Amino acid sequence: MKRYRVILDTNVILAAMRSQTGASHKLLLTLGHARWQSVVSPALMYEYEDVARRPGNVPGLTSQDITDILNQIYRQSHRQLIWFSWRPMSSDPGDDVILEAAIAGGCDFVVSFNERHLRAAREFGIEILTPADLLKLIGESK
Repeated sequence: MKRYRVILDTNVILAAMRSQTGASHKLLLTLGHARWQSVVSPALMYEYEDVARRPGNVPGLTSQDITDILNQIYRQSHRQLIWFSWRPMSSDPGDDVILEAAIAGGCDFVVSFNERHLRAAREFGIEILTPADLLKLIGESK
């Protein structure tokens, strides 16, 4: 059984933190699943933290809640160092961080709600899925 290597876009992490009812949250609950592995880089973890800690981005969560979630993502993910730069590949430096980690990590998929900004991933054989798409692929959707 193939285990997919996956990058989670920052918008998926934020959606998971904002709502416990959506596919993004369910996907985070499956970290460590036999069918997929999250891949992170130091720059990507910084991007997650930077965006999550902006005022108003994750109402209802304390600073400690955010720290706990990010620590869980870090512990459950493959940590990929980046030894080269492909920048700029998109108009958003945050998207470049995602693309670099996906390429360096040999990822199969980027999970995002923003396919348009990440379409450069396809040039490297990396497909873009939504959280619901990945849940279906790994057999965790209803």
